[in-house]
Amino acid sequence: MVNAHNRRMASAAAISCHACGTSAGKLLLCGRCRNVWFCNRECQVVARQELGHRGANCRPAAGVQQSSSAAPSQPPTPTDAARLCRSYDVLIAEASEAQMTNTRIGLLAAVEKGREAATVADLIGGAEGALGRANAHQLISNWMTSLGDMAAGALAAVSSLRAARASGDRAMLVCGLISCGNVATIAPGEMANAERASREQEKIDGSPVSYGGLDLSHEGRISLPTTPAALSRLSLAYNKAALGICNAGLTAAAGRGSPAANDSESVPDVPMEVRARGCVGMCLHELGEERQRSLELLRQAVGLRRQQLLTAAPGQDTLTAQRMLANQLSTLGRVLMYGSDGKAEAETCLREALALGENLGVVQLKVKTLR
Repeated sequence: MVNAHNRRMASAAAISCHACGTSAGKLLLCGRCRNVWFCNRECQVVARQELGHRGANCRPAAGVQQSSSAAPSQPPTPTDAARLCRSYDVLIAEASEAQMTNTRIGLLAAVEKGREAATVADLIGGAEGALGRANAHQLISNWMTSLGDMAAGALAAVSSLRAARASGDRAMLVCGLISCGNVATIAPGEMANAERASREQEKIDGSPVSYGGLDLSHEGRISLPTTPAALSRLSLAYNKAALGICNAGLTAAAGRGSPAANDSESVPDVPMEVRARGCVGMCLHELGEERQRSLELLRQAVGLRRQQLLTAAPGQDTLTAQRMLANQLSTLGRVLMYGSDGKAEAETCLREALALGENLGVVQLKVKTLR
């Protein structure tokens, strides 16, 4: 990417445009490899299409500054990698603690910590680094939308999705798609713009490298909306793509008779599957479409949460599983309330949620409303 922040006056004797060879005026440093210069965006596109300056040919050279910190000339040693991973974990923990204040200052502090963590993830590199970047940008997206900056939230969600593809991990890819769907629910226009910008950049950068051994470059892709009606369904498109990956992974596992030991890369875990089914069910409900399909998906999500509770280890795991099941029951109960044929089931769901310890006032209010 040609980065406007990297504009520099080129020395005629030292550097020239990689595409046309001119050394006159201001040249722009390639923001990805930081090793070649261009007159403008048009010359960068020419270099990519005709000179092959993309993919492996557009990566930072050893010792080249990738950001304010120098990129390591060699892969980090095991000791360095462990140190970087600890640093990443500390930054994410500090970010989570900052956002718990639920204030604007706290959320802004969390965003800055998240960005630092993403930089550390880049230094880690490989599949683990890509996973770290995907996780950090997903959190940043959540915090930016909470701050009301939908454009920044959308850009962070798309960045998380791209990093998830590069990591080669389908569970993280599902998580990234759901994150984009969450932003699209609130701000579909900003989400569509961010996705278009990301795809335009991918044309210049080339397809992301899959460090995890899986080529996910095109998995989970959606058709971008071209009409207002399609824009209103953007969230559903993202979440359906996430559910499609879950279903494909489950089908593959069933075909083998049982999940393989390494299925963590090919079959998203239960929490991701629950989120995918629940999100599609809620999207259909909010669009006022396919009520029975919506309820079916939400009931499936409840069933998966019940399985988690049955297999949870005693102690904190059990308490977490109870809380997640209670939340899912509350969601199902809320949707059932909108139909004249679901009042009894809705009350059953909400009362069970309360029995599991979901003492939120909103749930209690729903039970009173049903009486």
